[in-house]
Amino acid sequence: TKEIEKYEGKQILYSIQDKKVFKEGCMQGWKFNAAFINNNDITQNDIKNYCECSLKEIIKVYPDNQDSDEATIKELIEISKACLYILKN
Repeated sequence: TKEIEKYEGKQILYSIQDKKVFKEGCMQGWKFNAAFINNNDITQNDIKNYCECSLKEIIKVYPDNQDSDEATIKELIEISKACLYILKN
């Protein structure tokens, strides 16, 4: 079922499963990227916090999960840039 949350008066339509799938995919991608660039300074906790922040930022732009399906990867990366500070030491 969808949780009833609101952001700036708009109903947010993301199920718990939607959020879980997003965070898991985000974390897998960042684990790979951190290993690929050999950056041992990025911790598992940093990645988790970045992915949670990214999800919140994406929800601000796309409060309905079905709308976010139409977003390109480039758009989602651009939205998530607001969270990059988490990965910088």
